[in-house]
Amino acid sequence: MGKKRRNKLARVLVIDDEDNVRTPLRTILEMSGHEVDEAGNGLDGLEKFSACPADLVITDLNMPRLNGEAFILRLRTDFPGVKIIVMTADREAISQTLGADAAVEKPFRLNEVLETVNRLLAL
Repeated sequence: MGKKRRNKLARVLVIDDEDNVRTPLRTILEMSGHEVDEAGNGLDGLEKFSACPADLVITDLNMPRLNGEAFILRLRTDFPGVKIIVMTADREAISQTLGADAAVEKPFRLNEVLETVNRLLAL
């Protein structure tokens, strides 16, 4: 008793239209014990999340079919409790985070994303 609980393992949904972004994120998250699903755009991400909700979503902003900003708005409306991390190269969007819980600037270091995931899951 009295021990601080370590970060729980979580279900994470990674949404980005680039395989070279999704694949390394999936690898590091799975190596850390998380269950990971992927989507190549915001619309597919919403469908996957609705079918099997995640504890945390990592999403790009600039994507086809439904951009990250619209995706976050829909997710916040339908699932207000989910944790969201935005990935973007747009410094202005980073400062605003567009309703996300955290943001990481592209190009990012994988350990930076993992630290952000762990921090949000510990809240």
